[in-house]
Amino acid sequence: MPEVIASVRASHPGAGLIAYAPFEGSEQRVRTLLLGADHCVEPETSAAEIAALLHALARRGADILASAAAHERAADKPRKPTLWRLVNKGWTLVAPSGRALALTAGERELMERFSVAPDRRIRRMEEAGDAGEAGEHDAIGTAPESAAKVSPRVIDVMISRLRRKAAQKQVGLPIRAVPGWGYVFAGDIEAVAEPDAPAPASTERVTDVSSEAETVA
Repeated sequence: MPEVIASVRASHPGAGLIAYAPFEGSEQRVRTLLLGADHCVEPETSAAEIAALLHALARRGADILASAAAHERAADKPRKPTLWRLVNKGWTLVAPSGRALALTAGERELMERFSVAPDRRIRRMEEAGDAGEAGEHDAIGTAPESAAKVSPRVIDVMISRLRRKAAQKQVGLPIRAVPGWGYVFAGDIEAVAEPDAPAPASTERVTDVSSEAETVA
């Protein structure tokens, strides 16, 4: 019996199997179950009990088929877009939901840095020496070599402003703080190549927020 069960299970892995035989003790029943039987039934087992076992196996099979069908339907559903896009030459940030945020000059530079930075991370400048060399008013420079020189207070204020702006549009901006390092944009973001477009009316530089930096803890 155990060898027969093993052979049937190998050829029909999803079948419900009931082993009906006079078993020689519990050891043989255990071996039969381990080799693939769902139940072990002795000849003296009543017909009603065998019918109940068959019904239970049929119910389990139906549940498995229903679960598989639900999984297939879920896989066929189009996934929600997760890509954040910088459009209008970077002056507009479009969320995966389609909601758009108009950016200031400083915010535009910040988001462009996120889009090209390794792992979508921007470092905060923690060392006092670097802060003195770069100055608060050079928080986000246009030169690539200035990427690591970001004034902590200024970038904190800028990100705080941007989060509030996004919240007003009911957009959850995925900018996360990395303790002791800086910030990470926890999402996919890319700048979409487009023809030249004029800047929006609000083009304040990062330097404009330096006066508010003291209000940020």
